[in-house]
Amino acid sequence: MSAGYDVAAIDGFADAQTSALCTQLVAVPFNARGFDADAFLKAMQAFDLKRFEGLLYGSGFEAQPELLHQLAQRMLVLGNQAAIVAQLKNPQIFFAALDQLEIACPKWHTSLPETLNNVLLKAVGGSGGGHIQYADDSADKPDYPHYFQQRIEGDAISVLFVADGQQVDVVGFNLQWVNEAPKAPFRFGGIASNADLSPSVKSQLRLAVEKLTRHFGLLGLNSLDAVISRHDEQVFVLELNPRLSASVDLYLDARPDLLECHVQSCCNTLPETSSVMMQTSRALTVVYAKEEVLINADFVWTEWVKDYPQMHGHGIKINAGEPICTVHATAINAWAAKQLVQERSTVLLKLLKQQN
Repeated sequence: MSAGYDVAAIDGFADAQTSALCTQLVAVPFNARGFDADAFLKAMQAFDLKRFEGLLYGSGFEAQPELLHQLAQRMLVLGNQAAIVAQLKNPQIFFAALDQLEIACPKWHTSLPETLNNVLLKAVGGSGGGHIQYADDSADKPDYPHYFQQRIEGDAISVLFVADGQQVDVVGFNLQWVNEAPKAPFRFGGIASNADLSPSVKSQLRLAVEKLTRHFGLLGLNSLDAVISRHDEQVFVLELNPRLSASVDLYLDARPDLLECHVQSCCNTLPETSSVMMQTSRALTVVYAKEEVLINADFVWTEWVKDYPQMHGHGIKINAGEPICTVHATAINAWAAKQLVQERSTVLLKLLKQQN
């Protein structure tokens, strides 16, 4: 990869780009709760672990940090350890820490509150937004760990940062949005880098990640999700993702040293880096199938499409609601990049429909 390492991967999608980048790739089942743990551990047997310097991980472990702990018994984990992930994804521990550190967050409850106006149901350890639902007093109680949280009307944002347990290097501030579906109103839609946020908002985000880094001893690349209230510029923290996130890809052109910074900071050494002034914004959006899509083997993907499925010489079927690929765009600012990437997503869906 661009950081100078050879890469092998275990992945839930095993898309064409990941396959092209890897010296070895194994696909394992992946669902709303993350990787199939037994399948993941079995897949590890296909690798000569002595050849690797360490394990970099993204989503798939939030709901089962014990799997990450088992992996750490086999090789060096370059990132936050399982105990920290478990704490950050435990709402009682995380929101208690926010209160202690005087960081604003929406009100939350372990049980269904009496007033359901703008109350959300969230899965403990959920990721990607697909697990978030509107609370409903007539709904059956979920059979998975969950909590309830007040919804704040405002713009969804995030901050990507590198930490060494004490110090923080803010990489960039991002605009985020959802791709609403009938049973997933807050499903992850996309993200745009270099968001034009006010000094007050940036200051609140920076202070929050500094406090949380020292409190939990965060290492490497992390991202903090938040929402800006539409009534004022108050920032409400929603969650902290103690792992490599989708926003990393948006900054690699401007910060080609980013993954190396992650590796070094995981060894408690935050590298000295020079700030990079980005003149444009990059955006990506996940394209989901609105209905069953049959992709022909000879379908030609445009240059702004990534993460599309491998064809293996034959066509492939994508079921309604499943992700197809990601679409990328660059523009003068985050709002323009968001608009362009959404327009391209619409174009791609039309092209896919025409070839059927």
